[in-house]
Amino acid sequence: MPVRLLIPAIGVDPTLMELGLHDDGTMEVPPAGFPAGWYTGAPTPGELGPAVIAGHVDWTGPGVFYDLHKLAAGDEVRVERLDGSTAVFRVTRVAEYRKAAFPTAELSGDIAYAGLRLITCGGSFNKRTGHYEDNIVAFAELVASRWCQSAMCATRRPMTLPWCNFSRLSGISSNVMTVTTGLRSPEPMSS
Repeated sequence: MPVRLLIPAIGVDPTLMELGLHDDGTMEVPPAGFPAGWYTGAPTPGELGPAVIAGHVDWTGPGVFYDLHKLAAGDEVRVERLDGSTAVFRVTRVAEYRKAAFPTAELSGDIAYAGLRLITCGGSFNKRTGHYEDNIVAFAELVASRWCQSAMCATRRPMTLPWCNFSRLSGISSNVMTVTTGLRSPEPMSS
């Protein structure tokens, strides 16, 4: 289960909450500008398929994804999980979509790799409806997973130990195991 999101390029570092579906079938959103939320109907970040994390662009001030539109291809996104592991993603692209023509199949359809979709509102703000006209979506692909190998990690919260590196304390050269995957272009998605 994902517990924390880190996007150094835009200073994002919130905890994550779980999001489900409303009775009408639309995805829940966080109740305020912070935290961001992981949609539990999608894969866990780092698993095969498109994981989805949503957050607000603003609320009573800037929201968790206020600067999401500033992400660029190559930027790193890390998702810390309850088991102490961290899924590391690289942004492949950022796109803006009209809410009226939101490409649900493109964002949540089957993919042959572990992907991540970060979603927020964007575009023009409609004062009449009180909502933004568009959505901003950052697409990312898994490039590495890190598991803590230190005995200390089992006794401390993953949120306080993002890399679990205790080499100075234990004399061990590295307490982090990294598995790297090849970064590849997204495959075309069927509609």
